[in-house]
Amino acid sequence: MAELAHDANERLTTTVEALQRHHEQFRVSELERARRALAGGMAEEKVLEEMARRLTNKLLHGPMQALNQASAAERARLTLLLEQIYCPLVE
Repeated sequence: MAELAHDANERLTTTVEALQRHHEQFRVSELERARRALAGGMAEEKVLEEMARRLTNKLLHGPMQALNQASAAERARLTLLLEQIYCPLVE
């Protein structure tokens, strides 16, 4: 029993770390893109809007792709999970 709990905790830690690295790459790439746009003379407001839009799209791409590729039963399960994860943040 203790070994299963340890394995589950280890898997959770590994998953969270992977998510953090994955999303950190988004942040770094979009920040660099914004810096290039600013250096190229693009208006600050336009750069910020574009960066926010691109980050939002990147963050939502994985969940949306999973929903689109899921079977009906899987989609219902994923929808419930996404509501648990994201909806408390929206309220």
